Amino acid sequence: MGEVTVSIDLVIGILLGVLVPTFIWAMKMFYMTRQLRDMHLDPDEHDFGSKDTHAMLAEHFETEMAYHQQYIESNRALRHIVRELSHFMRWMVKESTGNEPPPYVRTNGDPEY
Repeated sequence: MGEVTVSIDLVIGILLGVLVPTFIWAMKMFYMTRQLRDMHLDPDEHDFGSKDTHAMLAEHFETEMAYHQQYIESNRALRHIVRELSHFMRWMVKESTGNEPPPYVRTNGDPEY
């Protein structure tokens, strides 16, 4: 077999092509991992901690409660309007025909007033 020689250019090429990028990648991974660890150790400092989350959830629940309250109030007003309309329709039938209207037939799905 022939003699194998390694030139200084080959060694420098391997260092620059393989070892330096690997070292840079390892350093970047180390700093990213350290930053991630620091974020988990002190989440409030990095704006995703429990204080900010609780404040955001409290604000969301207050807004949601206001929407539900408006919905309930609108349903109450609508129910009141339907009752008034039913009353005046019964009155109109009684006035125009002189007879009482037929009784309301309640089904299982109807709410009781």
